[in-house]
Amino acid sequence: MPARSAGQLQAAYGIVIDSLVPGMGADNILDREPSQRTFEQIALRTTRPGAERERVAFCNATVVRLGDWTPKPARIWLLRQLARCGGPESVGTLAGLLVDADPDIRETARRALQTNPSPSAAVALRRALDQTRLPEWRVALINALAARHDAGSRGAFARFASDPETSLSAAAIAALAELGDPRSVAALTDLVRDLDSRRREAALTALLRCADRWSHDGRSAPAARLFEEIAETYAAASIHLAAICGLAATRREAALPILLQVMRDDDEFLAISAAAIATEIPGDRVTQRIADALPSTPPVIQARLLEGLAARGGEAARRAASDALASRDPEVRAAAARALGRLGDRSSVLPLARLAAESTGTEREAARAGLARVPGDDVDAAIITAVGSSAPEVRAELVRSVGARYNRAGLPTVFKAAS
Repeated sequence: MPARSAGQLQAAYGIVIDSLVPGMGADNILDREPSQRTFEQIALRTTRPGAERERVAFCNATVVRLGDWTPKPARIWLLRQLARCGGPESVGTLAGLLVDADPDIRETARRALQTNPSPSAAVALRRALDQTRLPEWRVALINALAARHDAGSRGAFARFASDPETSLSAAAIAALAELGDPRSVAALTDLVRDLDSRRREAALTALLRCADRWSHDGRSAPAARLFEEIAETYAAASIHLAAICGLAATRREAALPILLQVMRDDDEFLAISAAAIATEIPGDRVTQRIADALPSTPPVIQARLLEGLAARGGEAARRAASDALASRDPEVRAAAARALGRLGDRSSVLPLARLAAESTGTEREAARAGLARVPGDDVDAAIITAVGSSAPEVRAELVRSVGARYNRAGLPTVFKAAS
């Protein structure tokens, strides 16, 4: 049997569609379902590999039935399926529906053009954007073009990004971020210099999205430069924090100078967050640099860095925690004691016992907890040895630690002390 011509295919699809339109346009929603499902299955079948002639014929048969003589529910369903299978043959009709009197028809046509793979669909959306004066419709068209990653709309996005209408400028700024190419980044950077704080914050957030995408795409160097530019810009704490976090992820150890600078910031939230980010950067050299910088940071930051050093481990971290036991700040001494509970060795026994004997409250509890947890079998032996040569207050703390550590070898020492 000879293959059907394009006209015959379109006519055959037209007969089927005409038989389904009454059901798809029924007043009762439940009555529409059988016809809608059948039409959807036909549309999906035409998208299978090797069926391009069928797809074009089906779409051509569909678009000629989108006039206002077709019941609205059926028109909506036809448009929804064109969003799945439509190509260049559908663009002209869909573009005409962007000015339809019914807002639901306009919106469904816009969505169909948004997913249409033909470049002519982007042209139609751009033309509609130029022609309309309705802010909410401009926003919808900008969103469609952004979803298509339409570089040809970059100029329009940049123009509307400065619009006084809040929703319109926000959509345009987000669209530039969606493009994420260097020219869009340059347009967003210009907006950061804008005196309007709302637009400025939105542009910075968009730049963060661009930098993050570059980082995930393996473009670490430009991403790091962009993160650094954002971090050096006066912005809300959340934006600043996201920028230094991205900087640490892309530059690793090279980001430490900026992180250390932020640790001295007057904003305690930012400073503490920078300390947490720094201690997550891997590498022994990073541990050493954090340990070296520890004394020059504010006490509240020293306490947070000591927590991070305890988790990192290593000799540099242990030395830093030991030195911090001599701090003038009780919070730092307590943090150092807790850190030595993980990092310490036999040399930590007497300093911790002295701190427990000479302090009170939280600091004493931290020193006792640290002494009870210092790792190593030789630590138990060091505690027993130190009991006999320490001042009474220190000896009491050492004896207490024998029980806390379940040090059976120290029982005779405990009994002797009890007598």
